[in-house]
Amino acid sequence: MSEKPIIIVFQMAKVASLSWYEAIRAADPPASVFHLHFVSDQSLDFIRSLGRETGPSQTIKRLPLLLRLGTLPTDLADRFANGRWVGGPVRVVTGVRDPVGRAMSALLHTADFVGHRTVPLAFREGAEIDSLLSVFRQGWAEALGAAPSADSFGRLVAFLFAQYRSWFDMELKSAFAIDARHAARRIGRQTWQIAAEGVEVLIYRQEDLARAELVEEARRFLHMKLDRLPVTHDIARRRSRGLYKEFQERARFPMEMLERIYSEPLVSHFYSAGEILHFKARWNGDLAM
Repeated sequence: MSEKPIIIVFQMAKVASLSWYEAIRAADPPASVFHLHFVSDQSLDFIRSLGRETGPSQTIKRLPLLLRLGTLPTDLADRFANGRWVGGPVRVVTGVRDPVGRAMSALLHTADFVGHRTVPLAFREGAEIDSLLSVFRQGWAEALGAAPSADSFGRLVAFLFAQYRSWFDMELKSAFAIDARHAARRIGRQTWQIAAEGVEVLIYRQEDLARAELVEEARRFLHMKLDRLPVTHDIARRRSRGLYKEFQERARFPMEMLERIYSEPLVSHFYSAGEILHFKARWNGDLAM
């Protein structure tokens, strides 16, 4: 009997990874399923280096929570060798999202999860929208090549923002030898799928999660009776929804910066020219929220 593939929900931050993890666990409780964001030595070393900082540059409030991101689960660590998968057959679920919308969610989550030592950026800390917007804009400037921040929280945010163009190579390709650019989406399908040497990968867009067809494709890919995805950390249902809405309404970028963000080839691999124009119009302020 061939070995049953384990399942890894392996994704850049803020593309509904926890919802997938919970749905898979509910569908098949005995399944070997893991939830990861980083496995590459480059990313893990960066996160750990932020955790080791001391003095005024250390602005991350809850360091133990940060360092969780830099640690592989004990029962999965031996399946990777120097960041490369050696653990047998595996099915990987991963996702993409509008880069600016994802970055907005990433900042709010990071502010709430690890926190800033001196600047209140989370709703429960009485965050001010101007402070959030300042960190957001600086994070994007750094993600596009500006000099790194002097403080660790700022560098963490810029690292997370920049993943929209780096994560698939730095993490997925280096760990599993799978190039997302080669993943194909058949006509009428909602997901991109690719397989090679015991590794099967399904890639979805967060914007398509409400489509029943997507869940059906995931059922077939995972070989399980997957129900509709649970809503996890839905900002619209939280007390901070007012802060999030104002953040969305006031987060605007000049078109020159948006052209740089959306010119990344990986974006055009997963989104049509019309969809990209819509994103740019939205974050330039040409569309109502």
